[in-house]
Amino acid sequence: KINCECRKPNTGLFIKAKKEMDIDLNESWMIGDSTSDILAANNLGMKNILINTGLAGRDYKYAIAPDYVFFDLKSAIDWIITDHPILKIKAESFLQKIENKRFIFIGGLARSGKSTWAQILKESLSAKNNNDVHKISLDSWLIPKKDRTEGNIFNRFNMKNINNFIKRVSNQNKKDITIDLPYYDRINRDYSPKSIRYTIKPKDTLIIEGVPALCLDDKDLNKFNFFVEYPENLRKERMMIDYQWRNTQKSDFENLYNERLSDEIPFIHKSKSKADLVL
Repeated sequence: KINCECRKPNTGLFIKAKKEMDIDLNESWMIGDSTSDILAANNLGMKNILINTGLAGRDYKYAIAPDYVFFDLKSAIDWIITDHPILKIKAESFLQKIENKRFIFIGGLARSGKSTWAQILKESLSAKNNNDVHKISLDSWLIPKKDRTEGNIFNRFNMKNINNFIKRVSNQNKKDITIDLPYYDRINRDYSPKSIRYTIKPKDTLIIEGVPALCLDDKDLNKFNFFVEYPENLRKERMMIDYQWRNTQKSDFENLYNERLSDEIPFIHKSKSKADLVL
C-alpha cells in the first residue's frame, strides 16, 4: 500500500469529490466499518456512522469514537433519511432548557437509544454554542467481564471512578483537563487497545450517557437530566440482535435478558424519578 492523500484517513478523495461534484461536506455523511473511515469523516467535519459489518470498528488503528453506530448499511441509510431529521427537530424544541448547562446526563436501559440522543444533542448544541461539546460514554468505565463480581448493574461499572471524574470536572478552574478514556470492546467485553483523548476546557459542555447516568452523585451540579424510554419488546429485539452479533447463543441471551429483569431494570427505572425530561 502506498502512502497517498487518497487513502483514508487522509482526505484527498473527499476534497476531490467536493470540487468535482459541488458537495457540501458539512451536510454529508460517511458510512464505514473502520476507524480510518470515521477519522477521515471527523477530519472533514462530516457526520459519520460506524456499521457492525466488516471490521465493525475493531481494526483499532486510530483512537476515534463514531457519531453513531448501526447494525448494517440499511439501518444507517434509514437513519439518515428518516429518523435523524425528525429527532433533530425534536431536540431543537428543548434546546433552550439545556444550552447553559455544564452537564447533560442521559440515562435509561441498555439499547434504549441513549447514545443516539447524546449525539443528536451534541450536534444541536455545537451549532449554537461557541464552546466545545463532548459526548462521553459511561461504557469507558465498564468493568471488564473477567474482573466483575456478582451483583447488580452497579457492579458492572466502576461507579467510584465515574463520580471522581464528574467531581474533577465540576471543580475545574481555569486550566484544561486532559483525560484518556478507554473504548470498550463489546465482543471481547474488555477494553480495546487504544484510548480516546478528551481535552476539556472550563466552559465546555459534557453530555454523559450510559445506563447508570442518573444514578451518579450529581448534587449541586449545573445539569439537566434526560431519561430515554423505548418499547420493551423493541428494546429486547435490539438487545438480541446485538448479542447475536457478539456470537451469543439464543438460549444464553434469554438467560442474560432474564437476569437483567432483576439486576438492572428495577434500579434504572427508579432513577427515572431524577429526570427533568423523558424522551
